[in-house]
Amino acid sequence: MIPKKIALISTCLMMSLSHAYAVESPTMTADKNAIYSACANDAAAIHCPAAKGMGKCMHDYKKAHKTMKWSPNCQAAYDQLRDDMNAHK
Repeated sequence: MIPKKIALISTCLMMSLSHAYAVESPTMTADKNAIYSACANDAAAIHCPAAKGMGKCMHDYKKAHKTMKWSPNCQAAYDQLRDDMNAHK
């Protein structure tokens, strides 16, 4: 018999992993692809990867450099993603 503590931990772990690997909506995928293309020049200028990890890298850079402004296309792509995420909640 599995002790209750181990069963509880394994259940929590399984639930968190299933949430982490949830399939995102086509709208979110399209928004992320739009960000990758609209922000490619901005990411290259600050030496961020132009693929996975770009958002975190750009966010960290923006946090460290408060006066930095993204291009209008890049900002619009991020705004669209934020709007879609809020509508999805």
